[in-house]
Amino acid sequence: MVSTVGLKKIQAASGLVMGLYVALHLFNHYKLNASYEQADAMMMSLRKFYRHPIYEISFVAALLTHFYTNCVLYTKRSKVEAAAQSKSDGNKKSVAGSLELKAHRIAGYTLSVLVLVHAGATRITPLLYFDDPNVFDYSFGALVIPLVPFNLFSVYYMILGIAGGWHLLYGTRAAIATLSGTSVVGTEFPMLLKSVAMMNHILIVGAVAAMGKYAVQHDWSDKKEMHDRFLEVMGM
Repeated sequence: MVSTVGLKKIQAASGLVMGLYVALHLFNHYKLNASYEQADAMMMSLRKFYRHPIYEISFVAALLTHFYTNCVLYTKRSKVEAAAQSKSDGNKKSVAGSLELKAHRIAGYTLSVLVLVHAGATRITPLLYFDDPNVFDYSFGALVIPLVPFNLFSVYYMILGIAGGWHLLYGTRAAIATLSGTSVVGTEFPMLLKSVAMMNHILIVGAVAAMGKYAVQHDWSDKKEMHDRFLEVMGM
């Protein structure tokens, strides 16, 4: 059986494999703040890398490994915390970086659900229902925004991007420390990384708002057949 230290290192390594894709994907979304054309052109270029069979298989393997190690570590941590709680007076002591760590874990749990939804809509659906899955671009996301009531699709996209950005930043720092034999637990989260996280949040909100604007301004009549097919498959 793999030790807790070993599981943490496996989790860290798998997280870094996924982190490369997440970083590229987020940067691609930031481009929506500039223009739809720039963001779409970048997406098509980046796909040559992250949709290469070798990397895509590696990503899926890393994702499953990350899920598994997290579940095992969560179970172990819960038992330890429960035992410690039963021996204490019920008062938890605050340690440096505990709030950021909690946010990291919440972001991870959120992503574990939303990533499956996102992959199903943007990768699996095009593979199953389109002759060329690469026709799926930002226009499909923009198409859905005004169709979902109460701006729920926009909220979903913002949560996905914000959670992804925070989990990436905290996780990359933690993974590097874990693989080098140290830990970030109990240490202050650097102000520079907090600033980067805040910038990510702002850019993601701006990107989703821009995508909603493009849904109104752009003429995608040449893609109507594909859009209609997608909406039919998604039950919209």
